[in-house]
Amino acid sequence: MAKSANTKKPAAKSGADQKSKPAPAKKAAAKKTETAAVAAPAPAPVAAAPKAVAAVAVAPRAAAPKTAAPAPVAAAPKSAASAAKSAKLLFNERWRIDLTGELIAGGQLTIEYRPERALLPEAKKGFSVQAFAKFVPGNNVVEGQAVDSQQGKAKAMPMTVAIPADARQVQVWFRHVAKADHPAEAWDSNFGHNYRFEIRA
Repeated sequence: MAKSANTKKPAAKSGADQKSKPAPAKKAAAKKTETAAVAAPAPAPVAAAPKAVAAVAVAPRAAAPKTAAPAPVAAAPKSAASAAKSAKLLFNERWRIDLTGELIAGGQLTIEYRPERALLPEAKKGFSVQAFAKFVPGNNVVEGQAVDSQQGKAKAMPMTVAIPADARQVQVWFRHVAKADHPAEAWDSNFGHNYRFEIRA
């Protein structure tokens, strides 16, 4: 017996149905992409921040005060005090006396005598000058060579002496001696009164 013509054949799948199947795969891929984006680790450079902080912490060490007050500064007052207690008497070629500084008890006195003050005619052949300083009270006398001359070449020789702590006056005079066949001498002593200078306590 022949089959009837109304037997149902399986319906052919439309193109829309065939294309609709891959859709879940795209959705899955999208989910994977989103998941991957979410699962991406946080930026690692954040952990490097403490290094920068450590570098800043080193700065105070480099700024340590190595240049503290220099020691030589402490020595300045000593030299200044010494200079304040020093005085110089210059007996110059114009027959004048120049005082530099101040005569202070316990300080120092330098006496300089210019060769041009030579008093003896025989001095052309050579002469010497002896300096004397007497401190009062006590009458302590200090002497030394102030000028030396050989064959017409005279040289001043400044003499430095200590001023006694109890001194209140110093008296200065000079003795000239000519180096000749017949030695002669002369005195530069303010006509026998000596050159007198007061000393401050």
